[in-house]
Amino acid sequence: MKTKLRLQSKITEAELAKESAEQARTDLHKGLEQLRNESAQTIEVLTQESANREAAAREEAKQLAEIAFQERLAENARMNSEAIATMQAKIEQTEEAKQTIEQQIQTLQERHETVVNDRVQEVREALERDKVEAVNVEKTKSVRGKPQTQREAPTDAAAA
Repeated sequence: MKTKLRLQSKITEAELAKESAEQARTDLHKGLEQLRNESAQTIEVLTQESANREAAAREEAKQLAEIAFQERLAENARMNSEAIATMQAKIEQTEEAKQTIEQQIQTLQERHETVVNDRVQEVREALERDKVEAVNVEKTKSVRGKPQTQREAPTDAAAA
């Protein structure tokens, strides 16, 4: 009987150990399941946070790109304005130079016309003198061919 009791006690101990092991196994399964659930939740939270950070980073990059684009547009507009102002100043300088040259041309044409007119006048006067001289020479020739009277002599002397 002692053997039976000992066996009974060992069976009871084994059953208690089995129950304890099963309880530990159940507790471990629950703990593992809870750990899996918590890990899945953590992964989902981290995934969502990562997606949010990525979206925020993209939005920030988009805003920075837009700012840089606007700055480039403003710089291009400024450079275009400067180029236009420079070209307008050059156009004004060219117009002023053109007016100066046109005035110089006008002055030169007027001087040329004056010189030509003076020369023409000189030629006319020279021709007139030559004509008068030729007439006087002819008169002198015709007077020399005739005898002079006293009246004609002073008149011819005055004409010469």
